[in-house]
Amino acid sequence: MEGKETTIYTIKVNLPGGIVSVGDFYEILKAAEKAGIDTVRFGNRQQLYLQVSPKSWKIWSIISLFQTLNMR
Repeated sequence: MEGKETTIYTIKVNLPGGIVSVGDFYEILKAAEKAGIDTVRFGNRQQLYLQVSPKSWKIWSIISLFQTLNMR
């Protein structure tokens, strides 16, 4: 019996100075939810990690997420 391989993609967002406003963070989370992001966590070095599995992601919403991040 073969093991089931699970692929998880991680999107790393660098937060300048480790700071993100509440409004910006809320917009990032809304876009991430819309894109089917499974997990959101903070890194040790001023990063925000968004994890998504290929089964749940919505590619056009991922592109929208990147556009949201680029506006900041």
